[in-house]
Amino acid sequence: MSLTGPGFTVQFVQAPFAMQVLNASGQTVLATVPYSGRPELAADVAALPLGVNPSVLPLPHRYAPFTFTVGAADTTAFQASYWEGDLLVAGHGGMQYAATGVRSVREVPNGLELTLATDDPSGRTLELKLLANPGRLTVAVTPSSTKGIVAMGNSFVSTSSEHFAGFGGVHSGLDQHGARFANWVEEENFDSGPLQPLTSILFFQSGGKHWLFPNGPQAAYYVQPQFVSTAGYGFLLDQGELADWHLDSFPRPNAWQVNVAANQLDYDVAVGEPLQVISTLSAVNGRQRVPPTWALGAQLDRRIDTGQSGESYAATIRNDLAVILANNLPITGYRIEAWYALEPTVLQQLISEFNAHDIHVLLYIRGYVSTDPMTTNNPAYYTYAVAHNLVATHANGQPYIFDSPTKLLGGHAAVIDLTNPAGKA
Repeated sequence: MSLTGPGFTVQFVQAPFAMQVLNASGQTVLATVPYSGRPELAADVAALPLGVNPSVLPLPHRYAPFTFTVGAADTTAFQASYWEGDLLVAGHGGMQYAATGVRSVREVPNGLELTLATDDPSGRTLELKLLANPGRLTVAVTPSSTKGIVAMGNSFVSTSSEHFAGFGGVHSGLDQHGARFANWVEEENFDSGPLQPLTSILFFQSGGKHWLFPNGPQAAYYVQPQFVSTAGYGFLLDQGELADWHLDSFPRPNAWQVNVAANQLDYDVAVGEPLQVISTLSAVNGRQRVPPTWALGAQLDRRIDTGQSGESYAATIRNDLAVILANNLPITGYRIEAWYALEPTVLQQLISEFNAHDIHVLLYIRGYVSTDPMTTNNPAYYTYAVAHNLVATHANGQPYIFDSPTKLLGGHAAVIDLTNPAGKA
């Protein structure tokens, strides 16, 4: 059985189930681990506190095609501070089942829909939809019943020569071969603030200069659950839930796996050379427009100190400009993070002063308003937006208020409702 698309072919083994993707030359670029074994009690810890690698825990993992776990899961994030929303600990456990064979195949527009038998004794099946899009295969897996399912995943054959480049702003290098880490779209790792000197010493052996707080060397400020492989394909996990990646890592150096904390699985496989793959995947999830020349130059950022007044902040910015000019620094961009703290006329004047020297001023625009004690947001905007129904709401129409990163100091926030024309005015 097979499905042919532009530049690739997908082939199946009916039983025991296996699936492989071939390129236009008929070479296999990606193949699932064939079904074997039986249901197993599995535990998958995606994140441990302070970036400790979950691989230190010798927990059982099942490598099989289209797995799903029936059990329990827990995801705990930081509840306050700069790192609010970053993972503290996450994982799931339970009985893990897998696809065993093909029960039926149906043609659908632009693809096939397969019903897969599984080794779940309840008789649960999987609906596998395969769509042939230009340059890529789209895969969607849905269980016949989602009851009790806390995670789904898939496992693929690999070799020691395969390299995995991607995953967004990961600081530990371009190639993640042999790595084990989680992708969490709320992740916003940078440093440990005033504790940076201490954490640099404590975690020198587990990441050194690449160690980001609080999730370790594989953490990122901006996450993208996708990669380009040297085996001739690219992989995009088209989901926002917590994803746990095992990329030829211990104890399976000859296979890679992804598990998602969800009751469905959706991904795209692009086939071709790296540039072709990047072009295909970026057409799916969006392309960064080519930046202007000045944006590629040296830039500076000016934060505001807690409790600093607008007048003092403006004076600090003007002093920065004086230092730049006095030292003839080749600065092309300057970001005023706390521009909310400045009077509009003062802000306009500062922008004009920088522009006069061909320095572009950038303003930090947020999609939310908050009562921010750190003055990176004007509390008056929060009060106005909530009072005038310009923020997202609960189903009952009440404003959806959440804690801001400074909630320990009394911070609250609300997201601007961009579906409301007044919210975009």
